[in-house]
Amino acid sequence: MEEINQFLEKKYQESIKNDNKMYVVTSFPKSASSYLNNLLTTLFECKKAIYCSIRRANNQDLYLPNMIESKLSTSTLARHHFIGTLNNMELLNKFNLDPIVLVRNIYDVVPSWRDDFVKDLPENEDDSTGHMGIGYVTKEFLSFEHEKQMDFIIDMQVPWLIKFYASWYRLIQQNKINGLMISYENLTLNAKDTLKSISKFYKEEFSDEVYDNIIDKVSEMKASNNFNVGIKGRGPKELTPKQIEKIKKLCSYYSDVDFSLIGIN
Repeated sequence: MEEINQFLEKKYQESIKNDNKMYVVTSFPKSASSYLNNLLTTLFECKKAIYCSIRRANNQDLYLPNMIESKLSTSTLARHHFIGTLNNMELLNKFNLDPIVLVRNIYDVVPSWRDDFVKDLPENEDDSTGHMGIGYVTKEFLSFEHEKQMDFIIDMQVPWLIKFYASWYRLIQQNKINGLMISYENLTLNAKDTLKSISKFYKEEFSDEVYDNIIDKVSEMKASNNFNVGIKGRGPKELTPKQIEKIKKLCSYYSDVDFSLIGIN
């Protein structure tokens, strides 16, 4: 183990001496992260990379060997769904890597997730979907009535969203990480302003023409942008008052966190 640690430290020291840049987006599921990923890799002229251990099976933890390999190879951008844990914070700071944290109205995520499960579960041979390590959903979900499906997601999946948001909010507010929070709503309503904010955050500068051309180009990449229904304000219309109150109650356990960016007022 000591030899492995020494080897990793040697490779890490090599990696931070080069000029290759690293960018990372960590996001809510169902928040147009594929679209943002395509925009940013085009804008910053970098390759898509994986900074976690295995993209689908363990999307929750950054993985030092993959980060070193990426830094040594070329300029890269990774898109993942990891919470602001101590381990992830330390690895981000180790590489001076400032995350973009992409979130969405929490009520709208619920029906969007439900649509995904209804679509994906019949196609899964193993009778379940782990959904990036966030939850475990079996085909029994398909037998539930609509309201019970929503209840399942609120009870089993939504706590992860709240932990995700609260962890990043606190790390940023406490200056333990330099991160930029952006919303799905702003991204999809005005991609140009969002790209300008991200460019400023990374101390990069581009002309309006560059932004316009990239947005036009990426908008044509319909399949890889992975957009679904994407209707803003859909959640409160489909959730019952009791379900809405349940989500608010879950958020209330973090009294020092301002959840207004994800629709909790």
